[in-house]
Amino acid sequence: MATRKNIDLYKTLGLDAKAKQRRSKRIAAALWARWRAMVRELPHRYQQSYRAGMRLSVEGSHVELALKGDMMAQSIEYGFGPGGVGTQGPYDMRRTLLRSAKAKFGPRGRYLNVPMRMTTRKMRGMAGGNRAYALARQLASSSRSGAQTMLGGALPRGLTQKLRPSHATDPTHGVRRYVKKVGARAQYGSFRTISQAGKPWVHPGVKARRLVRRVARMVPSVVNEVG
Repeated sequence: MATRKNIDLYKTLGLDAKAKQRRSKRIAAALWARWRAMVRELPHRYQQSYRAGMRLSVEGSHVELALKGDMMAQSIEYGFGPGGVGTQGPYDMRRTLLRSAKAKFGPRGRYLNVPMRMTTRKMRGMAGGNRAYALARQLASSSRSGAQTMLGGALPRGLTQKLRPSHATDPTHGVRRYVKKVGARAQYGSFRTISQAGKPWVHPGVKARRLVRRVARMVPSVVNEVG
């Protein structure tokens, strides 16, 4: 699957040979700015992964746009659905999560305890979240040391509403308070178990953005603007 666009500005747009390097750099800078602007329009959770994979190089009249990021960056560009990268639509997350090396085997097949981080902002933004946060601050702290976790208190069920009717419980159920060291800011989170024998975890899928292709199509208009 191609993740590069090599654009010969001199050949396709008739740039002056003597000045092509200088003009190519100006055009490349304008394309880069537009590409970055597109990334800022992505959902915030996607931006860092995609931005880390962005590459642009200029050699003579050639401008190369490349995306060399991880699977998340490729998924944002091409979509991620039931068939993996390059497909779109809802998919059962068990197909990916249960392939993890951290997955374990039980009497009913593979299972995995998935950590769910809960930020203060996210918690307080939920219906009933202010009460949940007030109680979370009072929990006996849990701590991690290597592979071992010393568990403290956890929030009860029912403090907040389910995110979806199909969910087994509400998002703050089981949330614990973690403190790495004395005086450090507390973090909050819980674990949810995904298993072969359990209900599907349906992800809506990642929509293909095709930003590299969109930027490449801007070349003629950018050349006219930059001159």
